Amino acid sequence: MGTRSRRIPWAVLLVAPLVVVPTQGEASELSAGVSLGWLQAGTIPRLAVGPHAGISWPIQRDILFTVHDLCTILPPIQEDGLGVYNQTSVDIGYAWKDGNVSAGPSVAF
Repeated sequence: MGTRSRRIPWAVLLVAPLVVVPTQGEASELSAGVSLGWLQAGTIPRLAVGPHAGISWPIQRDILFTVHDLCTILPPIQEDGLGVYNQTSVDIGYAWKDGNVSAGPSVAF
């Protein structure tokens, strides 16, 4: 009687280490949007369009580093002309499963 050898498929050897070794996934979050509303400039409310964007990086398990930028544009549809307001902030925050909170300094022009 002869001996019969069994061969292990290459796919099992390649996939097995991925299944056995647990890793923690960390990802950056990118957010962007546009807001539309009214800005009170002096005594006259003016239409304002505000594109904004932000990115968050996890620096520890529940701690985030965040950068936000908001640019508010006052369209020249009224006699006062065009207006632009830009605010950038750098924050440190805490994140949990359903949300996050952060605080930090900002610069506005």
